[in-house]
Amino acid sequence: RSGYYGPPPMTEQEKAMLEQKRDKEVVMAAVQQSWRALEVADKTARSDRNIVLAAVRQNPAALGFAASLQRGRRSLVLEAVRVDGCAIQHAVSALQADEEVAGEAV
Repeated sequence: RSGYYGPPPMTEQEKAMLEQKRDKEVVMAAVQQSWRALEVADKTARSDRNIVLAAVRQNPAALGFAASLQRGRRSLVLEAVRVDGCAIQHAVSALQADEEVAGEAV
């Protein structure tokens, strides 16, 4: 018999990271079914660029459910307002005042 007993147990940090990854995958799958899933997602998911982008591509109004970090992401806001100018109301104030963003919203 060798002295090998398998890999060491996962640390709490590793367990948390794995759980978060699984949660993001679940939320992404839900958002891909319906952008409204973003409305009930936790803050971590609402802060995830890919999850928010998937929701906004279905309906720009989803920007209203995104975390402020994403509502302040210029490229994301531009994508939303190019489809529906009303989405500008969900952007952070600095982007609402941005000339290019405002121009795309009309």
